[in-house]
Amino acid sequence: MIAKTHRDLVKRMSKNVMKPLVNDVFLELMATLFTEEEAQILSQMPMLPATAGKIAERAHRPEHEVRPILDKMGEEGRILAGGEPEKKYMLLGLLPGIFELYTTMGPDDDRKRRYAELFEEYHNAELSAKLAKPDVRMLRIIPIQQSLTSKAGVMHSDYFREVIDRHDAWAVADCGCKKQKELIDKRCDKPMEVCMQFGAAARGAAELGFSRLLSREETFEIVDRIEAAGLVHLTDNVELPHISCNCCGCCCVALASLNKFNTPQIFLNSRYVCEHDSKKCVACGECAKACPVGAPHLYEKHLKFQSWRCIGCGVCISKCKKDALRMVLRPENQHVPENYGQMIVDGVSHFAGVQKYVHRIGPRYSQMLGNWLQGRMTKK
Repeated sequence: MIAKTHRDLVKRMSKNVMKPLVNDVFLELMATLFTEEEAQILSQMPMLPATAGKIAERAHRPEHEVRPILDKMGEEGRILAGGEPEKKYMLLGLLPGIFELYTTMGPDDDRKRRYAELFEEYHNAELSAKLAKPDVRMLRIIPIQQSLTSKAGVMHSDYFREVIDRHDAWAVADCGCKKQKELIDKRCDKPMEVCMQFGAAARGAAELGFSRLLSREETFEIVDRIEAAGLVHLTDNVELPHISCNCCGCCCVALASLNKFNTPQIFLNSRYVCEHDSKKCVACGECAKACPVGAPHLYEKHLKFQSWRCIGCGVCISKCKKDALRMVLRPENQHVPENYGQMIVDGVSHFAGVQKYVHRIGPRYSQMLGNWLQGRMTKK
């Protein structure tokens, strides 16, 4: 039976912009992740990061009792904890948030294995369908660099190595998706340490103990391994992203949902689509093996290419030895916000159901609001 404190916690989590899909499995997930005492404290958490003193006051508990409980949850990635000069704590959503941090941090004990089993059930049952509903795209694909053979029409934000080089810090962590699959013995053989952060995100992730900092040279070596393994660069949907998942089509939540359940994708395709030249193609099938979403496939010794399914990652091109594939610009415009402020305005207006009013006042004012918010976030 699920305790009242866990139900109170779920009510608090449902106030977030990214609301969870609440069902019996989600309730059991929360009961697995948090004790009744932890749930009682977290159910009183403010929406914004707060000190242990403020959280203790809201929970009607002494600070000296609440602080070690918050610290333990922070060390294990079950909440966000950090900052200077005074540490602050924040309640995260399940995905994104707890899933990435808790899966890769803390001990691989029985609780984490049970959590991994429940997440698999939660994702397979209903979560993948819910994730696909929003029209807003918070993530985007960047093609692997080898696939962009011509610089004509290529923007700087489409060159992954140039995006990386514009930052001043780099970090890498284990992939939460692969780690969750490993805990239930379903992980593929693709590289594990591929979740990357750049700039301020890299420094913050390393401070949390989520990632390890890298040199520029180490970063590019990892990128080479990622692309050689046929993984997809999936970044935040901004021109200069600070985070990049590097995903396979079998373990990654975003791509696996598309493949397993044929749901609409929850990310923005790259600005490119793969074009197939049937005259050069010898139907060797290497591109079909490499494609993470099944755009090319062999049928009666002929290669069929479904361009509508292509996400523009360029992975297939790196495997083609006959130059039968090439990347071309998509005819439709792909909306990529300039910065995180603009992305947040787009996302919040959609989830709040006010996007039609935002559109009514005009894109220029929406852009100005996003730029103002970006300035507030980066203000020292």
